[in-house]
Amino acid sequence: MRFSTNIALRLAYLELKRLKGVAVLGPIVHNLLTEQKYQDQIPVMNIDLFASRLAIDEAVLRSELSCYSLKNRDY
Repeated sequence: MRFSTNIALRLAYLELKRLKGVAVLGPIVHNLLTEQKYQDQIPVMNIDLFASRLAIDEAVLRSELSCYSLKNRDY
């Protein structure tokens, strides 16, 4: 699980003139980022990886995951 797909989708939207297309395989989806029952299934190792890359602790990460959903953005 990585956030690179999420970033690629955002760039594709923001850079319409420079990017002609983006192929997405297995993106992190809205439900995983917004629903606790799916977040509870994320392996602890992945949660720790996300939190350390963002330089925040696990509690803060869990409270901010919904911000990464493309459906919760103005795209």
